[in-house]
Amino acid sequence: MTVESSIDDRNRSVEFLAWWSIGWAIFLAVGEVGRNWGDWQWWPYWVGDLIASALLIIGGWFALRPGRKWGLGPLVGAIGVCAAGGYDSFFGHLASIDQPVNGPIPQVPLTAIIGVLFALAVLSFVAALILAVRLER
Repeated sequence: MTVESSIDDRNRSVEFLAWWSIGWAIFLAVGEVGRNWGDWQWWPYWVGDLIASALLIIGGWFALRPGRKWGLGPLVGAIGVCAAGGYDSFFGHLASIDQPVNGPIPQVPLTAIIGVLFALAVLSFVAALILAVRLER
């Protein structure tokens, strides 16, 4: 493997992760609105997801910038915020699995969806950390 192909692979990995995060942000924002439509939960809960979405978009934008000043730091941080929020959301729903929930999605399927998204957030965070460390070499 040549140095140039290694750099190209890393650039493609950064671009994939950045676009993945931007797509995730859009999904998260639309999902939060859909989940709450008609019966909005207390505002700090849904505003937190919209803030996480904005951070993912900003982090993706920084990672996609020409020259990539600041590297992956903002994106890794944004994905970390999403993973932490996913932890809180998943275990909060799991603790109240037998309770009714606001919005059109019943508690059990909602908790399962949040669990899958939490796992994806953790995997994305680990991938972002590994990529950031490799780029530092």
